[in-house]
Amino acid sequence: MSVLLSCRRVGAVEMDWLPVAGTLIGSAGTIITQYVTNRTVERSARRARAEQVRAERKAAIQDFVEVYQVIERVIGDSGDRPSELIHRM
Repeated sequence: MSVLLSCRRVGAVEMDWLPVAGTLIGSAGTIITQYVTNRTVERSARRARAEQVRAERKAAIQDFVEVYQVIERVIGDSGDRPSELIHRM
């Protein structure tokens, strides 16, 4: 009978570690998932910011070119007021 009790104790000790091991594995999985998700979101945010900056620069360059083309046309025609157009630029 004492052999049977000692086996139960060993079995009980081993069974006590299973919930702890499950908790550790679950926690590690959660942490890894959060890390990967945060990294992906950060990359997406960086890309969105870079695209926004490029779009703003493109719009500014296009506006400048449009005004510059008008000024070039005005310089060709001496009848208009180039100072007003230069002020727009």
